[in-house]
Amino acid sequence: MAQPSGTSAHESLQRFHLGPVEMHTELGKPIVIGERRLTPVVRVTSFVRRKGVVGTRRLSGWGMGAVHLQPVAVLETTTAGTRRIPVHDRTGKIILGFLAAALALPILLTLLVRLINWLRK
Repeated sequence: MAQPSGTSAHESLQRFHLGPVEMHTELGKPIVIGERRLTPVVRVTSFVRRKGVVGTRRLSGWGMGAVHLQPVAVLETTTAGTRRIPVHDRTGKIILGFLAAALALPILLTLLVRLINWLRK
């Protein structure tokens, strides 16, 4: 099977780190179907906070974390080469649209009511 563009897929993965938030891309376990190898690509966003205290008479610590996994693409490797098939999250975009409308509608209605009351005076 062909290698992706002369470099391994792990070399092209990106990493972003800002304080307790880390975002990076990982390759999943490849699935072989006939002469095709399908490799899932996922974006991992993690938030981790931790603290430890060591003193002369005490030892304490705490931590919390959250991880969000989002499918990004599928790498299809065949004898002809490798291609990236993107995964589009249409449901997430629709939900974000509903959220934006749910937040904007009360503000717009409040402004409309105030404008009507102002015009009546």
